[in-house]
Amino acid sequence: MGFPLGIFADWSPFHLDALGLVTLLGADAVTNAVGALEHNRYTEFLPLFGTYQIAENKFTRPIPGFALYNISDGVYVPILNGWFCRWLIAHLTENVTILEWMVEGDEDKIQAKRRRLLRRDIVAMMIGLLANGGLILLAGLQGDYYGLANTIAMGISVLVRCVMVRQTRVSLNLFIDDCLKKDKHLVKIAIVTPDNKLVAFRIPRGLLKCVFFDIDPHWRPATSNLPKSRKESGQDPEAGLNLIPSLPMGTSKSFHKASSTTPNGVVTNLQEAQPLPQNKGPGCPPPVSAAVSTAVSPDGGHIRVTNTWLLPDTSGSAFLSTYASARGVGWLAFAVHVICIGQSFLLTQILTIVLLISSTIMTVQRIGNAAGDIGDNVTLNFAKRRSPKNHRDAFLYLDPTQEEQLVMKQFLLLPHAPGDGDGLTVWNKKWWAEWDMDHSRNSN
Repeated sequence: MGFPLGIFADWSPFHLDALGLVTLLGADAVTNAVGALEHNRYTEFLPLFGTYQIAENKFTRPIPGFALYNISDGVYVPILNGWFCRWLIAHLTENVTILEWMVEGDEDKIQAKRRRLLRRDIVAMMIGLLANGGLILLAGLQGDYYGLANTIAMGISVLVRCVMVRQTRVSLNLFIDDCLKKDKHLVKIAIVTPDNKLVAFRIPRGLLKCVFFDIDPHWRPATSNLPKSRKESGQDPEAGLNLIPSLPMGTSKSFHKASSTTPNGVVTNLQEAQPLPQNKGPGCPPPVSAAVSTAVSPDGGHIRVTNTWLLPDTSGSAFLSTYASARGVGWLAFAVHVICIGQSFLLTQILTIVLLISSTIMTVQRIGNAAGDIGDNVTLNFAKRRSPKNHRDAFLYLDPTQEEQLVMKQFLLLPHAPGDGDGLTVWNKKWWAEWDMDHSRNSN
């Protein structure tokens, strides 16, 4: 007895070569869309192109080129967290943008938001079950064993993506809740993107940590899994190699500090003990200024490496094992998908590609996304009452004080002004005249 749809086994009016290569298409765009951590009403549980990027955990890694200026505290951050980079990429359409961070304190409204997101996920789950289940059923009715393996692998890759994205959302949500309990004083922020777009907003200082995670001396990376004996020895679990286990005689207790950030978001901070100078003359080594004044101060010449894209380990070892296992299963499912899609029956191949293309386009174009929902109690909105035309309008929105304007000049966000005392004798008089007039109007 044959299969009900076995007639399609020999149906091959044309042939598709190297079909597995199409699964590599659109990987970067998919990574940016998924990494924004937004809920999608339609494609949350549908297969996508480029799933190997999800298994590789690239959707959580930061994107180089973003720069954050905290003009209230005089802090410059050379790299942002991965999810916020991708959220900005997805939403910024203008050269200058003003954001409003809305923090919801009403528990009833928070619960209503959770129910709304849950309803969206239920709709997406039903769509995913129909689409993936239909492909699996079709492959089975044809007797297409390669097609069956391909569709099952696609379904597994969807589950892997859902597990990893959900764990990341949960960790970010818990981190936001913890940050909101801390300093609620508003600080003024300006962000410059790699393509020179400007984003300005005010945000509680505690909540600012969800945009870039502090490099804390007590930070415990989620991948830190040191042997018990090493922890009991009293060595700092975050320290790398102890370059100077004991300071030799004739060595000062002051250190030269340095901080560097690699393109993938790894920040390395180094302190090196310096020999005691014999005198105060020209032979003394000049002081070294830290690139980032808020960098950590490690003990005794340790090297500390912090993966800034890692979220806090708020879920314990169960979180790590589930996340790591999902990544391994994701790689296996991707390998099966790449191999089997090219060996499947033509009808299965066509329907698979149609599903992948349509779901990927909808995901990248953010069709059905819940825009602006960050965690349970934070919403990001674009300022509707203000439509800034240039950088000056955005800076006027921040309404910087005289001290903050000095900080902005140091960061080269504002041009040189008369009386700065930096030796320059040329400045833009018209720009500063308009600035002073508009700034005084805003202050009043």
